[in-house]
Amino acid sequence: LKAVHGVQKVKNVFISSGLRLELLRKTPKLLRVLLKNHTPGALNIAPEHTENQVLRLMHKERHGELLKFISECSKIKKEEKIQVILNPYIISAHPGCTLKNTEDMANKLKKLKLKIRGFQDFTPTPGTLSTAMYFTEKDASTGEKIHVPKGKQRTRQRRILEKVIMQVRKRGVSKKRR
Repeated sequence: LKAVHGVQKVKNVFISSGLRLELLRKTPKLLRVLLKNHTPGALNIAPEHTENQVLRLMHKERHGELLKFISECSKIKKEEKIQVILNPYIISAHPGCTLKNTEDMANKLKKLKLKIRGFQDFTPTPGTLSTAMYFTEKDASTGEKIHVPKGKQRTRQRRILEKVIMQVRKRGVSKKRR
């Protein structure tokens, strides 16, 4: 980052996504530098979900890692007197995700004041464990049967998240009009 920033006529070097939360927490100096100097107002993060049983199936860190990351970012933002928004990237209808998991995720994200600006329905991709779980309806690690949202179940999960997005947009519009 220093080398690129040192290039003549380069005013800013921004990184807005593609960084692992747990690795940034292990390198707090880098996290501080990124938030202070290399974030264009928003940092895209990819917790993908908040429910530990779904995160395990995704091979992602537990929800507590997101909570620690948000806390660390809040501390840095306060100390450095900077404004950085955390934009979560979420996946709905992943194999193993129930309607209740999606409702709980939406509520947790609201409580954390993370605004879902977009999300993606799980899409089977050749060669992935998640796709194998989607088609077999079994946990790839244990072989146990899991819930796999399909058809109307996928649509219901999508609607829950769309509702949260609309609430965020309405709040944003009403604040701007004041």
